Amino acid sequence: MMKNVSGSFTVEAALVLPLILFCILLMLNQGLELYGEMVETAEQQKMWEEFAPADDFRKLELLLKYQDIGGNYGNNI
Repeated sequence: MMKNVSGSFTVEAALVLPLILFCILLMLNQGLELYGEMVETAEQQKMWEEFAPADDFRKLELLLKYQDIGGNYGNNI
């Protein structure tokens, strides 16, 4: 009733191996894209760290505060 089907490993490998290689290359491509996005994000983060608008604002407020308190001495700053 049931026939014994025999196949060679070469035929099975010829069908499965391209699929496995395609999956590996797809994952590698996605990994490289994620790495590129991470590099861009890191560069933008460095720009914002160097910019530091909050620190500049605090320093300006502190300078204005000392000018108001110091009178003539504050004007020399």
